[in-house]
Amino acid sequence: MPGMEKGEPRNGVLKDLWEALEKEKNLRRIVVAVFLLGLGLKVFLFARVWVGGDQVGLMRVGIHFAEERTLLPTSKQMSGEGRIPGGLLQIILGVPLMIYPHYKSPIFLCGLLHLLSFFLFAGVTFRSMGLHFMVAFLAVYWLSPWALYHCALLWEPSYFYFFAALHMWACFSLREKRAFVPSVILGLLISSTPQVHAQFIVLWLATFLAYVMKHIKVHYPGIVVGLILGGLTLLPYFQFLAKPDSMQATTGTVHSVTPKISYLGRNLLKVYPPLKTFVYWTRYGSFDVGRILTKTIFFSQAWKDYDSLNSFLAILARCISYLAVASVLLSAAGSVVYFSTFFRRQWAEKKDHESPAGADWLARYCLFMLSAMFITSCLAPVSMQSWHMIVGLPAACVPVAYLIEKYWNHHHRACRVIFITFILLRVPVVCLIGTGHDWFRIGRPGVTVEEFNSKMPEKYRAKVSDENGR
Repeated sequence: MPGMEKGEPRNGVLKDLWEALEKEKNLRRIVVAVFLLGLGLKVFLFARVWVGGDQVGLMRVGIHFAEERTLLPTSKQMSGEGRIPGGLLQIILGVPLMIYPHYKSPIFLCGLLHLLSFFLFAGVTFRSMGLHFMVAFLAVYWLSPWALYHCALLWEPSYFYFFAALHMWACFSLREKRAFVPSVILGLLISSTPQVHAQFIVLWLATFLAYVMKHIKVHYPGIVVGLILGGLTLLPYFQFLAKPDSMQATTGTVHSVTPKISYLGRNLLKVYPPLKTFVYWTRYGSFDVGRILTKTIFFSQAWKDYDSLNSFLAILARCISYLAVASVLLSAAGSVVYFSTFFRRQWAEKKDHESPAGADWLARYCLFMLSAMFITSCLAPVSMQSWHMIVGLPAACVPVAYLIEKYWNHHHRACRVIFITFILLRVPVVCLIGTGHDWFRIGRPGVTVEEFNSKMPEKYRAKVSDENGR
């Protein structure tokens, strides 16, 4: 379904979307149901989430800013032993703790940002591909076990779902003409995302490819303003670069952002690490979360007693895990159909064949994002893991949504049954994670309540009486 064209009146995305949903009441019910179901799953995970390991380190980063009201040159150590520069991460962790001193406060902010991403993606997909595609995309993205799991944790990659939504919205707003505000947002993303997690390079490369291929038309003063605004929280790091010895003596920390245990381009010498990009791309659109599910208690030896209720749940969990692996095939089929359709449309020789502007733009954007993920994987100093590239998850959901929209009204009813199953099985996957994963079982392996409290100032400690019985 083509998106809205140039000549159509535009009264604002939300107003246009609401008017379209008023005409399609069945689709409106589906959108509301998907939204409420995803929101319910988010609340369920939020109620059960716990912290440990890296999360305790992030708590310390936020507590330092909440208590001292000062920014350090760097925030935290990365996988390659370099450190995250700037103070943005300290602010987004510390400000919620200033408002309410509880380990869930920063997670609540992350959840709100994820909620905003729902509306940003809804606007872009509606404008570019139409209402039916938007509904399919929201069902795939909003109920994604990957996104729901990450956004329920205190973890730097979790913020990149919102950054991905802002990036897609800004680029889409710049597809036809230069605009100040979207360019400011793009500049903000360029200068602020390196202060949160190393996967910022994916956004940088995707932006570069979009610009070089004339996919976006940037407003240069707006870009400069965004770069300056986002760079304000880098001032402590620039101050450190000017006087590294004195700053290191003051903080007692080595504030180097350079990886120590490896080198750029390491994965080019190997074969599998770069190819993992395409594996993750297909898995992001599915509900196969791999070890996130198989590391739950339902797959442990203690749950293999075939004479108890536990055995039934264990068997059910294994069946769902097998279906999750199978769902990757549908996601891969979506990418094959989506990109092959795009290339055929581009190479078509018929003069009367015009590809819809929005559909063409979105396909190119997805290709830029996939290419950026692959290049990043080649250049990375460490083997890329699933959380290193989740900024590309929304783009990976687009081909699946296209497949669902394309074959939803197929004369074979089996297609619709498969698609409904593909969407609804995300719910039990999230429920299994929320009840059986260590991060959602307080006091279980990782960090007990007592261990957590021993590392926290008094007002940030978890109340044992409130957390027992879960």
